[in-house]
Amino acid sequence: MIASFPDEPGMSRTISAWKTITAKRCGIKWQSNFFDHRLRNDDEFVEKAHYIRMNPVRAHLCKFPEDWPWVVCPSEPQREAQVREAQVAAGVLGG
Repeated sequence: MIASFPDEPGMSRTISAWKTITAKRCGIKWQSNFFDHRLRNDDEFVEKAHYIRMNPVRAHLCKFPEDWPWVVCPSEPQREAQVREAQVAAGVLGG
C-alpha cells in the first residue's frame, strides 16, 4: 500500500486502527508489524508502486499485474496533481 498520513494521529495509530477494523469486519489476520519507507521523489514512488503491483504476480495469483482486480491507482493527470499539491503543501512550490 502507498498512503500518506497526517501528523496526528500519525501513521502507526492509523494503521493499527485500520488493521483492527479490517480484522474484525473481514476476518483478516494481520502480521504484527509493518514496514514503512518514505517516498522522497517521483522515481521512488514509481519504483515502490511497481514492486507492490508485482506482488500478486510473484505469488502466482495472476499472470500480469493488470489482471489483479484489487487495485486503486490514480490516473497520470491525477497523480501529477497530487504531486503538485503535496509540493505546494510542503512549501516546495508556490501555490
